[in-house]
Amino acid sequence: MRILNPNALLHSYIPPRLPHREEEYEDLLKEYKITSYGLPPSHMIVLGPPGSGKTVTIRKALRDSGVPHVYLVSEPTAYGTLVALASTLLGKRLWGLSFAPLWNSIERGLPERCVLVLDEADRFMMNDKKSDLLLYYLSRRDGLSLTLVSNRANLVDYIKDARVKSSLKPKVKFFKPYGAEELEEIIRSRAREALGDDFEKFFELEAIRLMAALAAQRGGDARYSIDLLRESITSALYSGSDIVRVRHVEEARINIEKAEFESSMRSLSRTHKLMLLCALNSRKVGEAYSLFNALAPNYGLMPLSERRLREVFGDLELMGFISAERRGREWVIIPSAWFDVVKAKEVLEKELTTFIK
Repeated sequence: MRILNPNALLHSYIPPRLPHREEEYEDLLKEYKITSYGLPPSHMIVLGPPGSGKTVTIRKALRDSGVPHVYLVSEPTAYGTLVALASTLLGKRLWGLSFAPLWNSIERGLPERCVLVLDEADRFMMNDKKSDLLLYYLSRRDGLSLTLVSNRANLVDYIKDARVKSSLKPKVKFFKPYGAEELEEIIRSRAREALGDDFEKFFELEAIRLMAALAAQRGGDARYSIDLLRESITSALYSGSDIVRVRHVEEARINIEKAEFESSMRSLSRTHKLMLLCALNSRKVGEAYSLFNALAPNYGLMPLSERRLREVFGDLELMGFISAERRGREWVIIPSAWFDVVKAKEVLEKELTTFIK
């Protein structure tokens, strides 16, 4: 087994075709091409769960449209996102300027007509009061088509300024999760590009189906299916096998989960770490909320309103750490099956000890 195109096993790779995203691709391509005809550009919000093909579809449509564009992963604040945009456009990070002068510098560097994509837009829109100011500048700039990308279905709710809502008026496009059969076709497509047209001879019959089934269990996450493909091939090669077998897929699953585990815990904000710890130490959602507000001062945090508690808990659900199930009159917390609760508590407690007052 020899890998002919290792890039095909990476998330960042833009394939020649997008199985089961052809319609979304064509819609985006048409929207982006409009800007090259001199017509007023459309603003868009692209929503969908993690791994539903949003980013790769947008990037392929941008590349194939031929229109000037800027793709940027958002920072946690509106100001940080503006600085990152300046760095991308002007080649320098303009820290220290106030909001308006910083925007003026960026505006001069933008092409007359272009598309700006802000991926993970919820990072600054959820928590930064200046998010509306950034969106106001962007949506009012003539010739600029803005695309906001997010996993959060209620992203529009975070736009508070009526002026922004009026000038933005976005078209909303939703990417549904992939099913197991769709994921299997994606895996086969990537395997063919990585290993050649005769890729099937390198796989045990059930190995690809298992990858697709595991990714389907993770909410139809195509990124996870590509990770499984790459790590399964790696596991087979390490063991000296020219055939990827079911046991290699299982080894890949375990290796990916181990790598994700501590990394995902450490990447959480202090608030989310404490909420997850409280959830894992509680049976019911209400108990987790009460425990959080009781412990918050110990870790340099303020108690939160019930609405904000729901949002933080919802973030953890979206990230796949926990879920809540209604049983009678109670909402019961269910930890996700893909990580070890005992180990999770140990990691969280260790991370939070640095904040103890």
